[in-house]
Amino acid sequence: MKRRYLLSFSYLGNHFQSCSRDGNNLSSVVGALEDRLQRLKNTSLASNVVVSSRTDRGVHAIQNTAHVDLLTDRELSLTNVLNVLNKFYRKNNIGLRVSAIRQVADDFNARKFARFRTYLYRIAVPKYNFDCIDPYTPISEVTRCYFLRKPGFDIDAVQKGLSLLIGTHNFLSFTGKPSKQTLVRTPIRRIFSFTINQGAPLMCDLHEPFSNNFDYWDFIVEGRSFNYRQVRRMIGALVAVGQGKFSCNGLQRMLDLEVQSDEWIMSIIAPACGLYLMKVTYNEDDLAVNRKQKQCIQEYSNLMFLLKQRELCLKV
Repeated sequence: MKRRYLLSFSYLGNHFQSCSRDGNNLSSVVGALEDRLQRLKNTSLASNVVVSSRTDRGVHAIQNTAHVDLLTDRELSLTNVLNVLNKFYRKNNIGLRVSAIRQVADDFNARKFARFRTYLYRIAVPKYNFDCIDPYTPISEVTRCYFLRKPGFDIDAVQKGLSLLIGTHNFLSFTGKPSKQTLVRTPIRRIFSFTINQGAPLMCDLHEPFSNNFDYWDFIVEGRSFNYRQVRRMIGALVAVGQGKFSCNGLQRMLDLEVQSDEWIMSIIAPACGLYLMKVTYNEDDLAVNRKQKQCIQEYSNLMFLLKQRELCLKV
């Protein structure tokens, strides 16, 4: 019997060449998932793994999701599936862990049914003006955070810049050079929320003394979907604002599509290492296995209500 399942998983982006499938199974997140799923006992893949969010190379995920169809002649022990997958990833030093798996309706789509996605971007601002910053960078943060090279970060200016980006805008200026995909799909997106808060190092200065050389800041942005590299380009522009290299007026010009393609800000993109997909959120009703049945019952109830109203109107 074929059943559809929703997987929740996390990974370290620097362990993979890409999120999407490529030639070598274990070099991509999707490939590593499919490689193990198709080796489960008495089970076979009935579809490809479809991820909700395709992250760039080097971008991490605290929680990404995907759906997949599995063909099996018996009821799956989902706990056993989790143990088998994670045991292989652990033993082979693969930076991927599957945290949950649940059965969903046959027409559930991990990408299309997502209500919103939440991203975190971590930056570290040096407290001192080092001649060379690398010897003073905490080793535990390498490939986990974006370290600015010079001190000085105007948080008030960044807060003002954030407020400009919230809402529905044409983010074409934050997608880089137009591609065929950009021309086909609208660059208009809605940002539900965008904040910056004081962050913290992964290890305290008691164990990692170099952590105290920096101030950490966390950007958190939420939206239903984003253009290609939109989050990293927004962060790049906001960091430039915080460093005094760019202005909020410049940000507004980008939103108004008044910047030229050769302006330097168009080439600014924050490194992948500081970006984390935090979570993908769904309506609980969409996750129900009997969602279609519930939907039919609701539609029937609505129809009966309308017929009753029509009957009452005719009597009057």
